[in-house]
Amino acid sequence: MKAIAILVSRMPLGLLFLLAGYMKLFTMGMEKWMSAAYPGAVPSWLPNWFATPFGYAVPVVELIAGAMLIIGLFGRTAATLIFLMLVSFSIALIAKTGSITGGDQGFFHPNITLAGFALLLIVTGPGAISVDRLWGKKFTATVEVK
Repeated sequence: MKAIAILVSRMPLGLLFLLAGYMKLFTMGMEKWMSAAYPGAVPSWLPNWFATPFGYAVPVVELIAGAMLIIGLFGRTAATLIFLMLVSFSIALIAKTGSITGGDQGFFHPNITLAGFALLLIVTGPGAISVDRLWGKKFTATVEVK
């Protein structure tokens, strides 16, 4: 049951990132992403020497990390990359809007919730239904709660 729960938790997060990267690379295109969509998300305090390479890396890392998370290949690494991207997106959003909600209605932006899911997958690993497990890596949590 635990293996199925981890799989079901892993799939939508991985799919979200896979599709986001795919859309930026192949539907929107990197040129449009970098000239139209990305600049509006960059906080003014972030230096160009960092923001530009980060902008180019985001779609590629989204696509690869999303695919890795879906199949459970280097699951903890993929979850860590996704977690770090979500944290950076949240910081940029809060810096731009001055609000933890990011201007959306609700208590806080959904990226914060998604970061929580990614953090959980960092701790648990990709579970028994994963390529990591097929390759003999035992990436499961061993934390006991008393």
